[in-house]
Amino acid sequence: MGIRKKMMAYAAIVLVMGFAGPAWGANIYVSPTGGGDGSMGSPTDLQSALDTAQTNSEADTIYLQEGSYDASNAGENTFEYGSGTNDGMKINLSGSWNSAYTTQKTTDAPSTILDGGGTSRVLDIHADTASFAFAIEYLRIQNGYLAANNGHGVGLRAVNDSGLAINLYILHVGFEDNIAQIAEGGAYGGGMWANCYFEIREGRFVNNHAFYAGAMNFSTTDPSVSPIIDNCYFEGNLAGNSTTYRGRISVLNFSNSPVITNSVFIGDSTTTWTGSAIHSYGGTTNTLTVDRCIFANHYTNDWGAAIHIWDYDATITNSLFVNNHAGHGASGGKGGAIAIYDDDPVIPAHQVTVTNCTFVGNRSDSVVAPGLGGAIHNRIQALTVTNSIFWNNDNVDIYRESGTATISYSDIEGGLAGTNFTDGGNNINANPMFVNIAGDPSTWDLQLTGSSPCVDTGDNLVLSQLPAIDLNGNNRYWDGDQDGQYVVDMGPYEFGAVSTIFLQVTPTSDNDCKPDWDCDLQSALDISAIAAGINKEIRLAQGTYTGNFTYTPDSGNNGKLSILGGWSTNFSTRTLDPSNTILNGNRTGRVLTLDRTNNTSGSLKVEGLTIKNGLQYGISGGGLLAYTYSPGEIEINKNIFEGNESTFGAGGAIIGTHDNTAQTGAPITFTNNIVRNNLAATGSDNGGGGIFLYGSSSLLVANNLIYNNEVGGTFVGYGGGAYLVGLTGPVYVINNTIVSNRASTAAGGLYLQGGGWGNTYFHLYNNIIGSDPACVECREDMVNNISASVPAAGNSLTISHNNYNELVNSPGAVVPVETGNFGGDPMLVSESVPDFHLRKGSPCIDTGTNAAPNMPATDIEGTLRPLDGNKDGVATADMGCYEMVAGSFPWTMFLPAITNQAHP
Repeated sequence: MGIRKKMMAYAAIVLVMGFAGPAWGANIYVSPTGGGDGSMGSPTDLQSALDTAQTNSEADTIYLQEGSYDASNAGENTFEYGSGTNDGMKINLSGSWNSAYTTQKTTDAPSTILDGGGTSRVLDIHADTASFAFAIEYLRIQNGYLAANNGHGVGLRAVNDSGLAINLYILHVGFEDNIAQIAEGGAYGGGMWANCYFEIREGRFVNNHAFYAGAMNFSTTDPSVSPIIDNCYFEGNLAGNSTTYRGRISVLNFSNSPVITNSVFIGDSTTTWTGSAIHSYGGTTNTLTVDRCIFANHYTNDWGAAIHIWDYDATITNSLFVNNHAGHGASGGKGGAIAIYDDDPVIPAHQVTVTNCTFVGNRSDSVVAPGLGGAIHNRIQALTVTNSIFWNNDNVDIYRESGTATISYSDIEGGLAGTNFTDGGNNINANPMFVNIAGDPSTWDLQLTGSSPCVDTGDNLVLSQLPAIDLNGNNRYWDGDQDGQYVVDMGPYEFGAVSTIFLQVTPTSDNDCKPDWDCDLQSALDISAIAAGINKEIRLAQGTYTGNFTYTPDSGNNGKLSILGGWSTNFSTRTLDPSNTILNGNRTGRVLTLDRTNNTSGSLKVEGLTIKNGLQYGISGGGLLAYTYSPGEIEINKNIFEGNESTFGAGGAIIGTHDNTAQTGAPITFTNNIVRNNLAATGSDNGGGGIFLYGSSSLLVANNLIYNNEVGGTFVGYGGGAYLVGLTGPVYVINNTIVSNRASTAAGGLYLQGGGWGNTYFHLYNNIIGSDPACVECREDMVNNISASVPAAGNSLTISHNNYNELVNSPGAVVPVETGNFGGDPMLVSESVPDFHLRKGSPCIDTGTNAAPNMPATDIEGTLRPLDGNKDGVATADMGCYEMVAGSFPWTMFLPAITNQAHP
C-alpha cells in the first residue's frame, strides 16, 4: 500500500460519541440567518443558542443547519460559551443538519461551517463557574486568525479555570486554515488549544499555522488528564516562522499522557520546514502512546521530525515513518524520525519502547553525529526496539548518544556497527523485500512480500504489548510462511494476515490444519485456540464426526470462533440443514466444549449442526457447553440437540456469557434450533432438561422447537424444556414452541430466574408453552422465580399473547404483566408423531402480536412472518415457531430433516 492508503479525507462514521450520559434536555435550532426563538420552526442564531444553553439549567443539543456561520459577526467577534456564569450542564453542538432538521450528513466533509473570516478566533469555550461536558460533531472550523499576542487556539480554545473541568468530545470535525500570526513567538495551537480532557475522533487538521503547534496544543499540570486522538488526519500544518525556530512543533504539542491511534501525519511538501509532528515534553509520570500511525514528509531544524520525546515515557507500536528529515537547513537536528532526549540525568531514565515499526527514507543532519540516527537518536533515556525494520535511511539508521538502547528481532541495514546500541539478539541485515520502494515515496508500498526475511521472524514475547491488529487493521498473529507456527512479523504489517481464517474440516481428514487444507475437527479447534486475535471460521463438510471435541483457548486469545456445518465436500457450496452435519458424542463425554473462561473478549457461533449422544457426568451440559466472558457474544442458530444427557443439569446445552468479578456480560442469541429427547437427571439441583441459558447483557430465545426433554427423574429438577437466567438486562422469549417436556420438581416447560446483579426485564411473546399432557406429575407449564427485590426493585416480567395453561409465581417473585394470553389445546398436528405445526382452526393462528420485540421475520422453516393464516385480511403473527400458511396442509410442507429425525 502507498503511505496514504491508511485514511482519511473524511471517513464514514464508525464510532459513537465519547459519552452517553443522561438524555439531552432542551433542543435549540439554529440556522445561518436565524433570528427566531430557537424552535424548529423559528431557528435562532448560533451565539444566541450558546447564550441560552449557558444558563437554562438543561443539557442542551444545538442543531445547526447546513451553511456558513460567520464568527466575526458574533458579539465578541467569536462564538463563545461559558464566559461568566454557566449552568454546568452538558452541551452538544451538532452540525450538518438539513433545513428541516430531519437528516444529518455524517460522511465526507461536514456541511456546517464555522468561519472566522480571517479576522478572529472561531470558537471559545470556558469553564469559569462550573464544570461541564461539551460535544462537537459534524462541523468545519476554519479561517480563524489571531495576532501573536492575542493568546492561543485559533480555531478552538477550551479553557479550564482552576478547580473546574471541561470534558470535550469532538467527532468528525475539520480544522482548516486557522492561523496565528507567526512572525513572532507566543501563539500556541493554530487548529485548537486545550487544557482540559478531550477525545477527538475522525478529525481533520489541514493547513493550520502557529508559532508552536500548528495543529493542536495541549497543556495541563493534571497528570490524570490523558487525551485521546483516534482515526484523525493531519496534513500541511506549520509551526514557527521562516527565519527562527523553523518547524518547532508542526502538529501536536503535549505535556501529559496522550493516546494517539489509527492516525496519519503528513508534512507540507511545498516547504523546506514544517516542524516535528508530535512533541511531548516533561513530567516524570507521563507516557506518550502511539499505535497504528503513519508519519511522512516532516522537516525540522530541531530534533525528531516525526516525534520528539523530551523527558517522557513513550510506547510506539505498529507505525510507519517515511521521508522525515531532522536538521533540515540547519545544524542542530538529531533523529530523522524519532529523537529521544532527557535533560535530567539525575532522575531515573524514562522508558521508551518502539515495537513493530518500519523506518524508510529518514534523515538527520546533526553536526555532532553527522549521518547518524537517520531514523532514531537516543540521548540519556532507556530505549528498547523490537520487531522493527530500518532501511534506506541515513548510513547509520539508529544511534545512541548516551543512556541505554537495546534492539532485538529487527532488520537494520548495515547492522549495528557504529550505532552504540546493545544487540539484544536475533537481528538481521537483509533486504526486507517490500512490495515496492521505487520512485516517489507517496507510491511506496511497504508491506512485506512472501519472500521477505522479516516474515515470521519477530519475537512473540511482545504480543502482550501489541494491539490485536496491525497497521492495516488485520490480525497481528499469523502464520505467514505457512510452516504451522504462528510467529509475529517484523514491521507494522503482518504478511498474509486477514481478519478471518477459514479452516476446512472433513470427517476423514488427517492432514495438518492450515488455511485451505482439509483437516480433522479437533485439530481445527486446537489451531483456533492458539491463533490469538484472529477470527476463525471452521467449515465442516457434510457427514458424521464422532468424538468429544474441545476448544479451550489460552488467556488473551481474542477474535470470534464460528463452527458452521453443511458444506459440500469441495467447500464450494453450503446447505444449511443441521441433519447433514452430525457431531456424535457416542456417549463417551460431552459432544462439544467451547470454553473461553480464560479469555475476556472472544465471541462464539455454532450453526447448522446436529449435536447428539453426549453423556456428561458431574457437571452441566451433555451436548454443548458454550461459555465466554464479556464482551464476547454467543450465537447458536439452526442446530439440533438430541439424545444428550447430563447428570447435573442442562441435558442438551448450557450456554452463558458473564464475568462474575466484573458483573458484566454480553448478548446470547439462541434461534431456530430443535432441542429434543435430552435428559438432565440422577444428580442434585438439576436445571434445564433441554437447555440452560444464562447471561447478563441480553438474551434472545426465538423460533425454537423444544420438546420431549426431561429434568430430574427421581431427583430435584427444574425446567424440563428450558431454564433461563437473566442476571441483568433484557431477556426475550419470542415465538417458541416448548411442549411435551417433563420436570420432577417445577416447570415442565419453562423456568425463569432473574435479578442477580441488576434489573432484569423478561419479555415473553407469541409462545406455545406446555408440559407433557400425558404425564400427570410433569409439573406446571411455567415457573416465575424472578425476584421482586434482588438486587433492587425494578425487575419485570411481561407475558403477552402466549398459549399456556399454568403459571406458578414463586414467593417473592415479581408480579407479571399479562395480556392476550389464553390456555387450552393449541391444536398441533401431532405431539406423538411428532409434528408441531398448527392445524387448521388452531386458536394460535393469527393470535400472536406483531408488536413482539425482536420477532424474527421468518419462522423456523424460513416461512415469512407474519402471514394472514386465518384469511381475515390482516397478517398477524401466529404463536409458536411455525407460521401457518393459509389454505395449505402443514404436513405436506413438513421438513423431516429438521423436525422429524428419529431418536438414535
